[in-house]
Amino acid sequence: MPTIWNSKSTADSSNLGTKGIYMMSWDPITNKMVPNDGPDGLQKVDFLIAEAAKRKLKLILAFVDFWAYTGGAQQMNAWYGSSDKYTFFAADPRTRRDYKEWVRHVLSRVNTITGVRYSDDPTIFARDLANEPDIHPKPLLHDWVSEMSAYVKSTAPKQLVTTGHGNMDQKLSDMDIPSVDFGTWHGYPSYAKMSHSDFDARIREYCAIGRDVGKPVILGGIWSSAIRCRSGKCLWNLAEHDRHVGLRRLGGLAARQHTGLGPLSPGRLRQIRHP
Repeated sequence: MPTIWNSKSTADSSNLGTKGIYMMSWDPITNKMVPNDGPDGLQKVDFLIAEAAKRKLKLILAFVDFWAYTGGAQQMNAWYGSSDKYTFFAADPRTRRDYKEWVRHVLSRVNTITGVRYSDDPTIFARDLANEPDIHPKPLLHDWVSEMSAYVKSTAPKQLVTTGHGNMDQKLSDMDIPSVDFGTWHGYPSYAKMSHSDFDARIREYCAIGRDVGKPVILGGIWSSAIRCRSGKCLWNLAEHDRHVGLRRLGGLAARQHTGLGPLSPGRLRQIRHP
């Protein structure tokens, strides 16, 4: 079965260098997905959770990345011979089964450092079903999210569930699903060719949607240095006055960097609190 990403990359962790770390693989003998519970697999996540707990941080962890940068859903598609990006993962019963088996394996795991079962760990604030599950068509996305979010809630009832969807164009349509606890979206104004004022308006629009639905909304990141000063300021001004607003800063939190500038260092923690 083809491997579609470079698991051996030696790039810096902030540039998706995984240095041989992987979470799952394909067993050609049994023709099944196999989780990696070893030191180059889920034990890395054990470390991340343990270190976050020491610092009283709360985590939102995604089960998979929808994109192929580190394998994710696209690698799960490739194991069944598909290169379709947007439909196969949610439509094929085999990938749906594999995803649920992976979720069950992850949530039932006991951290080798803390001894706490993942599904019971208070450090894990919430779960993204995936990072940006850009599933098409929209009815298929709704069906997949409905099934998988309900499954996660039944397996880890102490933790919140969200889709992890980028939602730049979906207008938070997944928030009407009862087993989705809050909305997420990712801000890529440069990619979407949005002006500063348009992006400011989008922030306010999505806050209003959250108020109308009665669920919080988290902006998972603003991917544009050019828009940081204006829209970033707008967002944080809103956050001071609107309890429905949340911002999650994106960084290489899963990495243990030895430069002193890693995301768990005191300097970076100050940046998380004050952008």
